[in-house]
Amino acid sequence: MIDDVRTVISNKQYEIADVEQKLDRYDNLPTDDVELARQIKAQKSMLQNNIVSLHQEIKDCQQRIQSIGNSATSDTIETLLKWAYKITQADNKDYLKRVYATFIDKITFDAKKHIMKIQMCFSGSVIEQIKNYQQEAGVSQVEAPASSYVQKEIVMVV
Repeated sequence: MIDDVRTVISNKQYEIADVEQKLDRYDNLPTDDVELARQIKAQKSMLQNNIVSLHQEIKDCQQRIQSIGNSATSDTIETLLKWAYKITQADNKDYLKRVYATFIDKITFDAKKHIMKIQMCFSGSVIEQIKNYQQEAGVSQVEAPASSYVQKEIVMVV
């Protein structure tokens, strides 16, 4: 999983290098024509915004690697999975959709290997949001972990 995020970072860095090359090409164009100069300025601005966006995506990925690296104890993971299982036993389908959307980060399916991976993300804010959904739906909060139970974001793939 960390390798996948590192691959994304590497790809973003290549994209930045490509965009920077395009910016360099605009620097070598003549700006005698006022209209051409205006178009060049607009294009350069767009490319610079693209670079800023790519840098932010890299920063987000780096934070993701750090959060993935946060080790959770097997007891913590077991407790969270048991809790997730219990809250998904409700009959209210709207409630279930909201809960799933809160803690399921990504689902991938490899058709060749017939493998499905579900990436779940738990943090204090995720737990608090699910507790709010439980209150709204009138679902028991028995065994709901405290939001302080998860010190940092925990990412699990099952």
